[in-house]
Amino acid sequence: MTEADLSLVLNNERGAYSHPWTEGVFKECLAGASECWVAVYNDEVVGHAVTSMVIDEAHLLNLCVARALQGNGMGLSFMAFLLERFRTQNMVELFLEVRASNTAAVQLYRKLGFNDIGYRKAYYPASDGREDAIVMSMKLGREE
Repeated sequence: MTEADLSLVLNNERGAYSHPWTEGVFKECLAGASECWVAVYNDEVVGHAVTSMVIDEAHLLNLCVARALQGNGMGLSFMAFLLERFRTQNMVELFLEVRASNTAAVQLYRKLGFNDIGYRKAYYPASDGREDAIVMSMKLGREE
């Protein structure tokens, strides 16, 4: 992801989420230590991800697939790319938070092998106040 991608990234983010990240947040991520990725399909930006890696732990901060392509395997393919990226960087474990109400994402993460490890009360903004998050993790070690 580059700043040139931001208008397309923001369009996808706003179309997929009730409380999307702002342009400023994405710019901070691009300027900082985060890795920012776009998914491209038919020469079009159809998704994005923001990750961080510290020592041997990775954190998935944002994963978005354009609403029109959700449910078509795009999220699974994007996650496969990210998991391989983390493994090539010798990350040992991956963490994420997901809205408790985002059942499609929760199912995707569980299908990939993530485990629920906690719960954050009132973690996300919601239209009626705040929403809880499920904290999940996945071991990234390669089988010998």
